[in-house]
Amino acid sequence: MLTNAGRLVMTGILLFISVLVLPLNAEPMAPFEISIENQPIAKIGDNIELSINYLSGSETFGRFKLFVAYDPSQLRLVNVQPGVIPTFCNWDTFSYGESLCGGCILQTVEINGIADDPNVPGAPTCSSPTGDLARMNFHVLPDTLLAGTRADVQFYWIDCTSNTLESTAQDTVWHGRFAYDYQANEITGTDPNLGGTIAGCIVPGAVVPIRAINTQNGGVEISGTYGVYGDINGDNRFNIADILYMINYIFGGGSSPKDYLHGDYDGDNQATIADAVFLVNYLFLELQGHE
Repeated sequence: MLTNAGRLVMTGILLFISVLVLPLNAEPMAPFEISIENQPIAKIGDNIELSINYLSGSETFGRFKLFVAYDPSQLRLVNVQPGVIPTFCNWDTFSYGESLCGGCILQTVEINGIADDPNVPGAPTCSSPTGDLARMNFHVLPDTLLAGTRADVQFYWIDCTSNTLESTAQDTVWHGRFAYDYQANEITGTDPNLGGTIAGCIVPGAVVPIRAINTQNGGVEISGTYGVYGDINGDNRFNIADILYMINYIFGGGSSPKDYLHGDYDGDNQATIADAVFLVNYLFLELQGHE
């Protein structure tokens, strides 16, 4: 039979064991799920928006550094806007920049967000609720050869800082865990730049590196049909009404062109009177001359 002293010793031992076991029973960390939006269809010449979405995760982050790649022969980046997370939470810093990847045809975009930048006065109102981190605006190039193709927008790894999240305490950096294509097929390790975190990046140090981010690529399917050439007013035919529509847009402040070239028929990246003259010549010289 245990004495009172024995009971106290036993109670102390059990308490000590429970303290040791407690961390083992804690809830495991849920990985971060981040994806690029996938749009089912766009016509050549369209402007599209693709969001980078933070879908879930159990931890709180206060900084992100994302790298995204796309083919500049299919898409042109117009701009990148902050998503709902940095906007709603009043993050201090949001920035982006473009560059060509070394030795390949892809264009890369670096996107950075910092919740609490020491160089900026004030503090964020929140850190990382679910929502979009950034919104990328692209222009689908007006090349009819693109009809029926797919334009991928993919996570890209240049170095050990690519596609990482940092804790609000700045003591932990989360790296890529698994990478997936737009159809949710795993592509981890299949490509040195598209297959996830680069080998050798997970090295113990003052800032703890953890593989904890699952990424999924996105993009857009470019329609196999792109409309009637010269159909400025969007009625699926080309006639004098389209030229009048174009002139009203240029001089009268009318609605913008609805065709896949957005009124740019002479290739100077703008809709002007020169394009209207081009269409007049096309209608009355080219088409009428072949009837």
